[in-house]
Amino acid sequence: MNSKNIFYNRPQPRVEFYAKDNPYAAIQGLNFNLTGNTSLLAYSFTNQIGNTEGSFSLTFHPIGDIFSKIEKLQIVKIYEKEVLVFVGVVRTKQYTASMSGGSLNRVLKVSGHSLIGLINRFYISLDLTACVLTDKLQTQSALKNRFTSDLSKKDTMREVLEAVWTGFKNIAKSYEQTPEVWEILEDFSGSSDRFFDISDSLKLGYPLGSVFNEYSTLDFFSLINRLIPTELYEKYAYIDTIEGNMRLRIREVPFGASSWAGLKKSVINPLFVKSVSLTETDNEVYTVFNAYLNGYPLEEQRLQVLNAQKIKGSTETKVYTDGFKTYGYRPLFISFYGYDSGKANITPVESMIDAGNKLKSYYGRLQDMLKGSLLLSAGGEPGEEMEFINVGERI
Repeated sequence: MNSKNIFYNRPQPRVEFYAKDNPYAAIQGLNFNLTGNTSLLAYSFTNQIGNTEGSFSLTFHPIGDIFSKIEKLQIVKIYEKEVLVFVGVVRTKQYTASMSGGSLNRVLKVSGHSLIGLINRFYISLDLTACVLTDKLQTQSALKNRFTSDLSKKDTMREVLEAVWTGFKNIAKSYEQTPEVWEILEDFSGSSDRFFDISDSLKLGYPLGSVFNEYSTLDFFSLINRLIPTELYEKYAYIDTIEGNMRLRIREVPFGASSWAGLKKSVINPLFVKSVSLTETDNEVYTVFNAYLNGYPLEEQRLQVLNAQKIKGSTETKVYTDGFKTYGYRPLFISFYGYDSGKANITPVESMIDAGNKLKSYYGRLQDMLKGSLLLSAGGEPGEEMEFINVGERI
């Protein structure tokens, strides 16, 4: 089972708040635990595959000036048994008061997303990008061509991601477009190689084409998702408990048995299992798969027509499953960016067929896969506590 959704809500926490420009010292009076400041009533945090933000929620008894001290964009660190398990950014605080049974009940709720979620708030306007990344080239068209040329020289996903990140940073610096986002992220996480977790083995089988077409305002993941399709690559925020850092992981979907075997495995003591639920359903079914490489000489619609007509000399890029007989036409089509420069290890058509076969091997079996959930007790006697389970692990 791939632990796609991890929701935590358990005791023995320590919660600290930090000013957005000071990662070295917690804010005085905003340090909560079981023995000192005990106004923390409840907490939870969530990480999920396909979600690059994560989320957290804290509930306090609002003693003193705690409401005024907590501010948006402050950094929250959550520890369990002195292990850092989540780093978040405050986005919302809400104070409520109500009368019940003749007594006044007051509650302060604080919520937000993970530190990595700041990447989703990294916006740039491409209308202002002249002179950036291009040695002061004067037109937006020149910028696009230069950046495309730079990306086409990258061989791995890591190189591409870091090149895009650097490009966004330079634009933000020059035109003061959301610079605070990356400043906070790098102050608390370090350089991009510390918060991007991407295997160097993820290599591009094709050179990249222009990814800026028809966009004037763009956020970081809008661009990345066009380069790295979500159906082929999983993206999610998680905590690196060894480094003590929130990170963004991008990995290929575990299409085959060897990929599943390569995932980190957590063994759960049955004594910690409170309930289990397993479901098999055909609510989501795909029977036809096609991956199109944007920039291929044949437009996507024309390629589909040639496939359908089976024109002599044309290459079939669609992939079908036997489920077509039962469920009919249930398409899953994706597109990714690239072009045919003669440098690729495989031809564009081979890239499309390979991607289509990968889609079939995973999404073509969704109706046969078991889906479920586990409810676990996180307690245990000293020395016998359940180990921390991270999103993306095999259990």
